[in-house]
Amino acid sequence: MALCGFYQHPSKPYVEQVGLLGLQSFAVSCLRDNYAYLLHDADTGTVGVVDPSEAVPIIDALSRKNWNLTYILNTHHHHDHTGGNAVLKARYGAK
Repeated sequence: MALCGFYQHPSKPYVEQVGLLGLQSFAVSCLRDNYAYLLHDADTGTVGVVDPSEAVPIIDALSRKNWNLTYILNTHHHHDHTGGNAVLKARYGAK
């Protein structure tokens, strides 16, 4: 993945990576030692989250960006990867 930008600011608990074709990815700190990943397609406005172990950090990141969650993706079914699924699905109607 070619990076156009990369930063981490103390007031923002995520890292932004801008890739090819307008796809942005954000690592969002969750729990004590995990990250979830927000994916944003700038062309369509579609937003997905990968492995949301808890909902609050994801909701905060989405609110800061004024985005609505479209998809929830999980790499596997351990709680530290799926703990936020139900709350995010209920709040955003994500698939």
